[in-house]
Amino acid sequence: MKTTKSNILCPPNYVDAICIPTNQILKVTNQGVWGKGLALSAKEKWPDLPKLHGQFLKKRQKGTTLIKRTLHPNLEQLCIYSFPTRIHWKDKSNLNLIEQSARELIYLTDYNKHEEVWLPVVGCELGGLKFNSEVGPLLGKLLDDRFTIVFKSQLAK
Repeated sequence: MKTTKSNILCPPNYVDAICIPTNQILKVTNQGVWGKGLALSAKEKWPDLPKLHGQFLKKRQKGTTLIKRTLHPNLEQLCIYSFPTRIHWKDKSNLNLIEQSARELIYLTDYNKHEEVWLPVVGCELGGLKFNSEVGPLLGKLLDDRFTIVFKSQLAK
């Protein structure tokens, strides 16, 4: 597992996939809840994400999910995955769910032959967990060098 400082929503063209932390709540409008943090920013960039995520939630597919394939500016494919960190948006993020989501992401990365997958610091901002003592050590045991943890950069746009 590697780390970098960047804007995960504007990854370099060599990145095959990005992950957006999500919860597992389906709104009455049949959309996923993407109301705060990185999920909200992703929804502003790709407005169809909550609806697409909601389609999986409605089918009770609540794990790590390939929600959308989109294009980088140079027309290279970029996959966007949901990465559940908590059941309900009101809850604190859950390390067991993060581990399950990471294991599912590894499977999907293998299946889709991704070479570079970026994850934010999952569960650590709005989710209330600590990266250095909780999430980082867990992910470090699971993720190989195809995976990069992205810390926010104030300079990245």
